[in-house]
Amino acid sequence: MKHTKRLILFLLAQILMTFGIALYLRAEIGVGPWDVLHNNLFEFYALSFGTWVFIVGIITILISQIFYKNIRNLLAIITGLIQGQFIDFWLDYVLNFELSALAIRIPIFLFSLVLLGSGISLLVHTKYPPTPPDILMLSIKQKFQLNYLKAKTLTELSAFLVAIIIGIINSNPFNNIGIGTLFTILFIGSIVEVSAKLWIKII
Repeated sequence: MKHTKRLILFLLAQILMTFGIALYLRAEIGVGPWDVLHNNLFEFYALSFGTWVFIVGIITILISQIFYKNIRNLLAIITGLIQGQFIDFWLDYVLNFELSALAIRIPIFLFSLVLLGSGISLLVHTKYPPTPPDILMLSIKQKFQLNYLKAKTLTELSAFLVAIIIGIINSNPFNNIGIGTLFTILFIGSIVEVSAKLWIKII
């Protein structure tokens, strides 16, 4: 894959992922485990959502090295920085409104999951460093010879537990957790798995 094409696909993947994250934050029916973690940190400790995406990303990359050492994976710090900036942009300048009707919020949430999962699988396909959570997913996948579904579900559950611990510390253990959180845990791995196969056919 030529460098220019890969770069375009990398940017497209970032747009899909970050817009998906911003959408399900606005849907407010529960966000995915990683973003429960990011949002809890944002609400409890006063830095922007995107800044916490970047900080948690650095920690996540370092943990991933325990399972599968690859110095190149440290470049995902750059990906995490870009992702954080994109999310703050969508939230502050494009989706800077609230949604009230549940009939609108549910389909928006479901659509956001498709965008997020598609973006994750496309980013992996470009061979550029994926996001820090996906570096962890790939490290666990390679270490334990798992498929995308199992590895992604495992990392999502890990982030979920850390988010609950932070909530407990701040006397609100279920902050930002809703039915959408359960949906994300159960289905994001499948969306990544299916969309990865579709991207291979398309590209």
